Amino acid sequence: SVLTNTLSCEVGIITQRKMPRVVPDQRSTFDNDELFRRLSRECEVKYTGFRDRPLEERQLRFQTECREGHADIAFVATGTNLQLNFESNAWSDTHGAGKMSIPTGSL
Repeated sequence: SVLTNTLSCEVGIITQRKMPRVVPDQRSTFDNDELFRRLSRECEVKYTGFRDRPLEERQLRFQTECREGHADIAFVATGTNLQLNFESNAWSDTHGAGKMSIPTGSL
């Protein structure tokens, strides 16, 4: 199965900066839009790159991609796939083993 071959990783998002307004009432849109409601729930997030490679290689490639400023991830519960692009070295792994955080201003 594709899900069993992916590297499990928890991604926490730290809100440090405000996102530029794209819609007039961002809070209402975030609270009421079905996609945002599903993605705001705590769930398992997995790295989806290099599924055909061994686990150790996938872990190294994930770390390398994060250092370069990008990563392909999937929210397991909703099946939503995202390609994250952020500033190089903007992430932090100080939140414990197997966890990383990316400031929202970097996305």
